[in-house]
Amino acid sequence: MIRKLSIEKRKKKIKDQLKAEQVTTENSFFYKLQNHRFWLVRIFAAVLHSVWVIIMAIGSFLAWLAAMISA
Repeated sequence: MIRKLSIEKRKKKIKDQLKAEQVTTENSFFYKLQNHRFWLVRIFAAVLHSVWVIIMAIGSFLAWLAAMISA
């Protein structure tokens, strides 16, 4: 009985935490750009996201290369 109550408390805590994270994600600037009503703003968000992914890929490669050279 006590174990079931403990499990229920943990489940409720996790649900509340996930809900709070979802609210902050939906209020983010980038999320608003991606779901904007004007198509030009959505295209800008897609381009911005693509540039960000490319920069992160290059940075990851450089970090990997530095780790391989120093090893």
